[in-house]
Amino acid sequence: MVPHSDNPAILDYWRRRKLSPGLTEAEWADFYHQVTRLLLRTRLPAEYADTEARQDLIHAFFVQKILQNARTTQAGDLDSAHVLHGYLKRFAQDEIRDQAGLIEIDEHAAGEEGIQTEEMAACTTTPSHDDLHLLAEAGIDVATVNAEADQFLATLGEGERRMLRHHTCAEDEARLPMDAIAKRWQIASYHYKAKKLGITGQKGGFFQGYENTLLGGWLKKLRAEISPEWHRELVALLNLLCLRVQKTQGET
Repeated sequence: MVPHSDNPAILDYWRRRKLSPGLTEAEWADFYHQVTRLLLRTRLPAEYADTEARQDLIHAFFVQKILQNARTTQAGDLDSAHVLHGYLKRFAQDEIRDQAGLIEIDEHAAGEEGIQTEEMAACTTTPSHDDLHLLAEAGIDVATVNAEADQFLATLGEGERRMLRHHTCAEDEARLPMDAIAKRWQIASYHYKAKKLGITGQKGGFFQGYENTLLGGWLKKLRAEISPEWHRELVALLNLLCLRVQKTQGET
Protein backbone atom coordinates (compact mmCIF):
# COMPACT_ATOMS: atom_id res chain seq x y z
CA MET A 1 0.00 0.00 0.00
CA VAL A 2 1.22 3.50 -0.80
CA PRO A 3 2.32 5.30 2.37
CA HIS A 4 -0.41 7.34 4.04
CA SER A 5 1.77 10.43 3.82
CA ASP A 6 1.35 10.34 0.05
CA ASN A 7 -2.40 10.75 0.24
CA PRO A 8 -2.52 14.44 1.26
CA ALA A 9 -0.17 15.42 -1.56
CA ILE A 10 -2.17 13.53 -4.21
CA LEU A 11 -5.43 14.98 -2.91
CA ASP A 12 -3.98 18.48 -2.89
CA TYR A 13 -2.56 18.18 -6.40
CA TRP A 14 -5.89 16.80 -7.64
CA ARG A 15 -7.78 19.76 -6.17
CA ARG A 16 -5.36 22.49 -7.28
CA ARG A 17 -4.84 21.17 -10.84
CA LYS A 18 -8.08 22.88 -11.94
CA LEU A 19 -7.52 26.14 -10.07
CA SER A 20 -5.64 29.21 -11.24
CA PRO A 21 -2.65 29.40 -11.50
CA GLY A 22 -2.60 25.58 -11.31
CA LEU A 23 0.36 23.36 -10.58
CA THR A 24 3.96 24.22 -11.30
CA GLU A 25 6.02 22.01 -13.59
CA ALA A 26 7.77 20.50 -10.56
CA GLU A 27 4.42 19.80 -8.89
CA TRP A 28 3.07 18.12 -12.02
CA ALA A 29 6.19 15.92 -12.12
CA ASP A 30 5.74 14.96 -8.47
CA PHE A 31 2.00 14.40 -9.00
CA TYR A 32 2.77 12.06 -11.89
CA HIS A 33 5.40 10.19 -9.85
CA GLN A 34 3.12 9.69 -6.87
CA VAL A 35 0.07 8.67 -8.90
CA THR A 36 2.16 6.22 -10.92
CA ARG A 37 3.63 4.66 -7.78
CA LEU A 38 0.15 4.28 -6.35
CA LEU A 39 -1.47 2.85 -9.47
CA LEU A 40 1.25 0.30 -10.17
CA ARG A 41 -0.47 -1.64 -7.36
CA THR A 42 -3.92 -1.54 -8.96
CA ARG A 43 -5.43 -4.95 -9.71
CA LEU A 44 -5.94 -4.88 -13.44
CA PRO A 45 -7.13 -7.35 -16.12
CA ALA A 46 -4.67 -9.91 -17.46
CA GLU A 47 -4.02 -7.72 -20.51
CA TYR A 48 -1.96 -5.48 -18.22
CA ALA A 49 -0.02 -8.14 -16.34
CA ASP A 50 3.09 -7.10 -18.23
CA THR A 51 4.92 -4.28 -16.41
CA GLU A 52 5.43 -2.20 -19.55
CA ALA A 53 1.78 -2.56 -20.54
CA ARG A 54 0.72 -1.44 -17.07
CA GLN A 55 3.05 1.55 -17.17
CA ASP A 56 1.80 2.53 -20.63
CA LEU A 57 -1.79 2.34 -19.38
CA ILE A 58 -1.05 4.47 -16.30
CA HIS A 59 0.77 7.02 -18.43
CA ALA A 60 -2.19 7.26 -20.84
CA PHE A 61 -4.61 7.52 -17.91
CA PHE A 62 -2.67 10.33 -16.27
CA VAL A 63 -2.30 12.30 -19.49
CA GLN A 64 -5.89 11.88 -20.67
CA LYS A 65 -7.82 11.91 -17.42
CA ILE A 66 -5.74 14.13 -15.14
CA LEU A 67 -3.45 16.39 -17.16
CA GLN A 68 -5.25 17.24 -20.39
CA ASN A 69 -8.59 18.08 -18.79
CA ALA A 70 -7.13 19.80 -15.70
CA ARG A 71 -8.86 23.13 -16.30
CA THR A 72 -12.14 21.82 -17.71
CA THR A 73 -12.88 18.85 -15.46
CA GLN A 74 -16.09 18.77 -13.48
CA ALA A 75 -14.75 16.06 -11.17
CA GLY A 76 -14.97 16.87 -7.49
CA ASP A 77 -12.30 16.43 -4.84
CA LEU A 78 -11.13 12.91 -4.00
CA ASP A 79 -12.14 11.39 -0.66
CA SER A 80 -9.02 9.24 -0.84
CA ALA A 81 -6.19 8.85 -3.30
CA HIS A 82 -7.11 5.18 -3.51
CA VAL A 83 -10.27 6.14 -5.43
CA LEU A 84 -7.88 6.41 -8.39
CA HIS A 85 -7.60 2.61 -8.42
CA GLY A 86 -11.25 2.41 -9.47
CA TYR A 87 -10.80 5.15 -12.05
CA LEU A 88 -7.87 3.29 -13.59
CA LYS A 89 -9.80 0.02 -13.70
CA ARG A 90 -12.62 1.68 -15.64
CA PHE A 91 -10.09 3.31 -17.96
CA ALA A 92 -8.49 -0.10 -18.56
CA GLN A 93 -11.85 -1.63 -19.46
CA ASP A 94 -12.50 1.21 -21.91
CA GLU A 95 -9.09 0.62 -23.50
CA ILE A 96 -9.77 -3.10 -23.84
CA ARG A 97 -13.10 -2.37 -25.55
CA ASP A 98 -11.41 0.15 -27.83
CA GLN A 99 -8.72 -2.34 -28.77
CA ALA A 100 -11.35 -4.93 -29.56
CA GLY A 101 -12.81 -2.43 -32.01
CA LEU A 102 -9.53 -1.51 -33.65
CA ILE A 103 -9.16 -2.01 -37.37
CA GLU A 104 -5.94 -1.89 -39.32
CA ILE A 105 -6.06 1.08 -41.66
CA ASP A 106 -5.44 -0.95 -44.78
CA GLU A 107 -8.38 -3.31 -44.36
CA HIS A 108 -11.70 -1.48 -44.08
CA ALA A 109 -13.63 1.55 -45.21
CA ALA A 110 -12.97 4.71 -43.25
CA GLY A 111 -15.47 7.47 -42.84
CA GLU A 112 -18.86 8.44 -44.11
CA GLU A 113 -17.38 9.83 -47.33
CA GLY A 114 -16.65 6.29 -48.54
CA ILE A 115 -12.88 6.76 -48.68
CA GLN A 116 -11.28 3.35 -48.47
CA THR A 117 -8.56 3.04 -45.86
CA GLU A 118 -6.59 0.85 -48.25
CA GLU A 119 -6.07 4.10 -50.17
CA MET A 120 -4.54 5.54 -47.00
CA ALA A 121 -2.19 2.62 -46.49
CA ALA A 122 1.31 3.43 -47.61
CA CYS A 123 2.88 1.37 -50.35
CA THR A 124 6.53 0.85 -51.18
CA THR A 125 6.71 1.89 -54.79
CA THR A 126 8.43 5.06 -55.93
CA PRO A 127 5.95 7.96 -55.92
CA SER A 128 4.56 8.69 -59.33
CA HIS A 129 5.11 11.91 -61.21
CA ASP A 130 1.46 12.75 -60.50
CA ASP A 131 2.06 12.33 -56.76
CA LEU A 132 5.08 14.59 -56.83
CA HIS A 133 3.19 17.16 -58.89
CA LEU A 134 0.28 16.93 -56.45
CA LEU A 135 2.56 17.65 -53.49
CA ALA A 136 4.23 20.50 -55.33
CA GLU A 137 0.82 22.05 -56.00
CA ALA A 138 0.07 21.74 -52.29
CA GLY A 139 3.28 23.61 -51.51
CA ILE A 140 5.02 20.60 -50.00
CA ASP A 141 8.68 20.12 -50.90
CA VAL A 142 9.80 16.49 -51.29
CA ALA A 143 13.26 17.14 -49.87
CA THR A 144 11.65 18.62 -46.78
CA VAL A 145 9.36 15.59 -46.48
CA ASN A 146 12.33 13.22 -46.62
CA ALA A 147 14.26 15.20 -44.00
CA GLU A 148 11.24 15.40 -41.72
CA ALA A 149 10.61 11.68 -42.23
CA ASP A 150 14.12 10.79 -41.07
CA GLN A 151 13.77 13.04 -38.03
CA PHE A 152 10.37 11.53 -37.24
CA LEU A 153 11.65 7.96 -37.50
CA ALA A 154 14.53 8.82 -35.18
CA THR A 155 12.01 9.77 -32.47
CA LEU A 156 10.24 6.40 -32.61
CA GLY A 157 11.08 3.37 -30.55
CA GLU A 158 12.35 0.19 -32.17
CA GLY A 159 8.92 -1.42 -31.85
CA GLU A 160 7.16 1.37 -33.71
CA ARG A 161 9.73 1.27 -36.50
CA ARG A 162 9.27 -2.51 -36.78
CA MET A 163 5.50 -2.03 -37.10
CA LEU A 164 5.98 0.43 -39.92
CA ARG A 165 8.66 -1.59 -41.71
CA HIS A 166 7.02 -5.01 -41.54
CA HIS A 167 3.34 -4.08 -41.66
CA THR A 168 2.26 -0.66 -42.92
CA CYS A 169 5.20 -0.21 -45.33
CA ALA A 170 5.65 -3.83 -46.40
CA GLU A 171 4.65 -5.28 -49.75
CA ASP A 172 1.47 -7.34 -49.59
CA GLU A 173 3.26 -10.68 -49.78
CA ALA A 174 5.77 -9.68 -47.10
CA ARG A 175 3.37 -7.94 -44.68
CA LEU A 176 3.28 -9.49 -41.24
CA PRO A 177 0.29 -9.43 -38.87
CA MET A 178 0.69 -7.05 -35.95
CA ASP A 179 0.61 -9.84 -33.37
CA ALA A 180 3.36 -11.71 -35.24
CA ILE A 181 5.53 -8.60 -35.28
CA ALA A 182 4.96 -8.08 -31.56
CA LYS A 183 5.86 -11.69 -30.79
CA ARG A 184 8.93 -11.80 -33.03
CA TRP A 185 10.47 -8.59 -31.70
CA GLN A 186 8.97 -8.78 -28.19
CA ILE A 187 6.99 -5.57 -28.46
CA ALA A 188 4.97 -5.11 -25.28
CA SER A 189 1.64 -3.22 -25.35
CA TYR A 190 1.67 -3.33 -29.14
CA HIS A 191 -2.06 -2.54 -29.43
CA TYR A 192 -1.58 0.68 -27.49
CA LYS A 193 1.60 1.60 -29.37
CA ALA A 194 0.02 0.93 -32.77
CA LYS A 195 -2.97 3.07 -31.87
CA LYS A 196 -0.74 5.88 -30.60
CA LEU A 197 1.42 5.67 -33.72
CA GLY A 198 -1.63 5.79 -35.98
CA ILE A 199 -1.36 2.53 -37.90
CA THR A 200 -4.63 1.34 -36.42
CA GLY A 201 -7.79 3.37 -36.17
CA GLN A 202 -11.21 3.30 -34.63
CA LYS A 203 -14.16 1.94 -36.56
CA GLY A 204 -16.09 4.87 -37.97
CA GLY A 205 -13.39 6.90 -39.63
CA PHE A 206 -9.74 7.33 -40.47
CA PHE A 207 -9.72 11.11 -40.50
CA GLN A 208 -11.47 11.94 -37.23
CA GLY A 209 -8.91 12.56 -34.52
CA TYR A 210 -6.00 11.26 -36.59
CA GLU A 211 -4.02 14.43 -35.93
CA ASN A 212 -3.63 13.22 -32.34
CA THR A 213 -1.57 10.20 -33.44
CA LEU A 214 2.18 10.34 -34.02
CA LEU A 215 1.77 9.89 -37.77
CA GLY A 216 -0.99 12.47 -37.80
CA GLY A 217 1.27 14.92 -36.00
CA TRP A 218 3.99 14.31 -38.59
CA LEU A 219 1.54 15.00 -41.40
CA LYS A 220 0.35 18.19 -39.71
CA LYS A 221 3.95 19.33 -39.28
CA LEU A 222 4.22 19.16 -43.07
CA ARG A 223 1.13 21.40 -43.23
CA ALA A 224 -0.98 18.62 -44.67
CA GLU A 225 -4.72 18.68 -44.08
CA ILE A 226 -6.10 15.48 -42.59
CA SER A 227 -9.38 15.40 -44.46
CA PRO A 228 -11.04 13.36 -47.23
CA GLU A 229 -10.26 16.12 -49.73
CA TRP A 230 -6.56 15.57 -49.08
CA HIS A 231 -6.52 11.78 -49.23
CA ARG A 232 -4.36 11.65 -52.39
CA GLU A 233 -1.79 13.99 -50.88
CA LEU A 234 -1.80 12.00 -47.64
CA VAL A 235 -1.18 8.78 -49.55
CA ALA A 236 1.74 10.40 -51.37
CA LEU A 237 3.24 11.60 -48.08
CA LEU A 238 2.87 8.18 -46.47
CA ASN A 239 4.51 6.62 -49.53
CA LEU A 240 7.51 8.91 -49.10
CA LEU A 241 7.69 8.05 -45.42
CA CYS A 242 7.65 4.35 -46.22
CA LEU A 243 10.51 4.74 -48.67
CA ARG A 244 12.52 6.29 -45.84
CA VAL A 245 11.47 3.45 -43.54
CA GLN A 246 12.73 0.92 -46.06
CA LYS A 247 15.99 2.80 -46.51
CA THR A 248 16.72 3.14 -42.80
CA GLN A 249 15.36 -0.22 -41.64
CA GLY A 250 16.47 -2.34 -44.58
CA GLU A 251 15.48 -5.99 -44.41
CA THR A 252 16.13 -6.43 -40.68
